[in-house]
Amino acid sequence: MEKRSLKPAIDFAERDFPFTDKDDTLSHAFKLMEKYRSDRVLVTDDKIFVGIMTKRDVLGKLMVERTRRVSASTLHVSSFMVHPLYMATNDITLAEAANLMMSKGIGSLPLGREDEIVALLHKIDFAKAFLDKSGLTANDVMTPLPKVSHIGDRLVKLREEFLKNNIVLLPVIDSNNGKIIGIVTVSEIADALFVYHDAVSESSRKRVKREIYVEDIMFRPPLLVEPEDPLEKAAKLMIENRKPGVVVVSKEKGILGLITAENLVSQVSSAKL
Repeated sequence: MEKRSLKPAIDFAERDFPFTDKDDTLSHAFKLMEKYRSDRVLVTDDKIFVGIMTKRDVLGKLMVERTRRVSASTLHVSSFMVHPLYMATNDITLAEAANLMMSKGIGSLPLGREDEIVALLHKIDFAKAFLDKSGLTANDVMTPLPKVSHIGDRLVKLREEFLKNNIVLLPVIDSNNGKIIGIVTVSEIADALFVYHDAVSESSRKRVKREIYVEDIMFRPPLLVEPEDPLEKAAKLMIENRKPGVVVVSKEKGILGLITAENLVSQVSSAKL
């Protein structure tokens, strides 16, 4: 892990990433995120990179009183973006990038300069550093499970929980048998809010969002690893599915915890240099 943490961060970053102008519509931004299987877009103003918009940003503002009354085609990226944009030069190491992202509390790091960003490093990209044998197991890295979601949980409740507690991922449980049947992340919630906001009339939006349940939007099958599985199994699942985490389960004890992209950033950050 020590040698990998000293490699240039750009070796792990995405060279092909979505970006859009601040005056483009939210609809356009969501189409880009779908195309790139991303939960964020970089934002430009007169061809200069000035900010970023993530699905969590959208989650916090879409369907509140101010935005509920207007259609997605009239909402613009500038209303949801975050700025200023933290960036780093192309020669930053993976460990340095991890430290910077953790200290600033950011989920991605553009590499380059304002007029020429050449790559975008997401937290999930740190999983690439664990695709080779690291000697670590899922049990070494996992964190305790904060809570779970159950069939019948409403979208509006999930939105509040994710925002209030800064949740990345929740397993979805069938209360009838206690089995995990899926997972839900910020992306599924934001995507559902956007789709219904775009498709439903203004007078019906408040009612409709209360009629959407976790089983309607969850990702399945759930991404699962066992405690003694090598960490590279979790890393591979995260990368292949572009999901920010996996659930650690035991046949004897059930759900034990989560491994998230944040955990992997922390592992890289704490590696001896």
